[in-house]
Amino acid sequence: MRIERLDGQSALLALADAVAVERGGDLASAFAVELAIDAMRAMGERKWRKRKAWERMMRDIDARVADQPQAGEASLVAVAMRGAHVYGACVGRCAAWALARGVEQDLAGLQDRSPLIGSGEAAGRFFETTIAGPDEDGRGGGALLLMTSGVWGHVDRKHLIDAALRQSAENAVARIEEVARWRFNGALAEDVGAVVVRR
Repeated sequence: MRIERLDGQSALLALADAVAVERGGDLASAFAVELAIDAMRAMGERKWRKRKAWERMMRDIDARVADQPQAGEASLVAVAMRGAHVYGACVGRCAAWALARGVEQDLAGLQDRSPLIGSGEAAGRFFETTIAGPDEDGRGGGALLLMTSGVWGHVDRKHLIDAALRQSAENAVARIEEVARWRFNGALAEDVGAVVVRR
């Protein structure tokens, strides 16, 4: 997971989830995150709006990870934000939700779960949206939630939405991990990774 702020209005985010750490998945996920941040920065804001640029980026990341002999496979979600505008692409089981009061948008919900980054056959699914801002009283701003399958697969949707919208970004991530441990007596069933961006 990596977050890079470009200026006061723009940020790049990348979150990856290893398929099997013992088979090089950790290397694949770390490499994919670095490649994604570099590629989004090089792409520039003008190309963030273009579906084909994101699809090309994901194919290139997939090919470069597949060329690493020790690397396995990983899911990946990559996002570029400019103010309220969100552009991104996803491969595999990572998720991206745009949330606001009464709004739950699963940005990567129609993507194929495989093939994954590192397979040499991955195809990223492009998405774009706008995150709702606060009301006139400064309340109720929306949120972007990126997460691995260890989060959305084990935490009730209501808890995820509540944490993302009602707490600061830092506290929201801590709360999500805490809730992920409830079902397994303090342990985690899978690796947990989450990023929350609030407006």
